[in-house]
Amino acid sequence: MNGILKLPEVKATVGLSTTRICQKMRDGAFPLSRRLGPGSVDWLASSFSDLRRASGADPPHRVCGAAEGCA
Repeated sequence: MNGILKLPEVKATVGLSTTRICQKMRDGAFPLSRRLGPGSVDWLASSFSDLRRASGADPPHRVCGAAEGCA
């Protein structure tokens, strides 16, 4: 993975809801997002390569069109 991922791409990559992603970020079990502006966050794609390697899993890739934000 290269570049940055927005929330819909992250949700599709890891198969988690926005609420669960935010809970895991607070618990330190998920890469922290970067705030870009009001209602807009992103993640470094490399964070998810590291996360997949650490978990030993390759999550399913799905397409999600929801536009939400957390952080």
